[in-house]
Amino acid sequence: MGPACLGCPFMPSLNLLRYDEIRKRAGGELRILFSYLDTDEGTAIYHNAGLFLGNLEDSVIGLIDALVEKKIAVLHGFFWASIGDLKASLLLAFTGHSRQAKVSLRTALELFFWGLYFQYKKEVSREKAEELFEKWLEGTRDRPRFMSSIEELKNKGVITENTYSEVKDLYSELSKYIHAFLGSEFERVALGEEGPARPSSANMSLEELYDWYLAFGRTCYAIIQGLLDAIKYFSVKIPERTLKGILLLAKIYEKGPIKEPLDFVDCPFLKN
Repeated sequence: MGPACLGCPFMPSLNLLRYDEIRKRAGGELRILFSYLDTDEGTAIYHNAGLFLGNLEDSVIGLIDALVEKKIAVLHGFFWASIGDLKASLLLAFTGHSRQAKVSLRTALELFFWGLYFQYKKEVSREKAEELFEKWLEGTRDRPRFMSSIEELKNKGVITENTYSEVKDLYSELSKYIHAFLGSEFERVALGEEGPARPSSANMSLEELYDWYLAFGRTCYAIIQGLLDAIKYFSVKIPERTLKGILLLAKIYEKGPIKEPLDFVDCPFLKN
């Protein structure tokens, strides 16, 4: 076992470096990753998505002491898990699984706002919060629902109307990829003229990658909006590292849906 297994000659589904038998822009996940990063557009999106993720990480790391002191560690724990799903989404997108990447964006969005919801409930009643959390964790019929929960956060003044509207719209858009074949290999082959392909094949599409990047940026920004609302509601002092991360992320988002590398990082590779 070892690196050689990444190019397994016996089981195509384990061969992350293979070429697809039918299509030129499909195959193993690592091949798709390298192919994306071999294009100027793919490299720019990778760089820009990394800026989003890096500044979110700085925001959550900077808040560790402040959140512990204010005893709102529930939100911090969910925030941490949310960033893990964002990173997973990035890897899925760049290894040719755009639909699954958007599913991970929805879970990232959910995790952060569930953390905010349970933190708010804990402030009201610790026992009630624990009861709701157990129901949510076990998936009982009377568990709290996401849309009603964020609506409650809005009605109680925990998040603003703008944050609520953005989360509601984004959640609805990302939900389309949970129970559908949208962007799947099956749909692509069934509607195209490329012939049969392996279900385990990853697919390279700069158009799909860019579409994912726009959703990724929206998700990161929605989380930051929720974080700012939470900081205000719970009267948390914003540490300098968190503030820098939030401000830079806002600047990145305000740049709009561009396909060139953003100039916030002095990267000699991108200049060549």
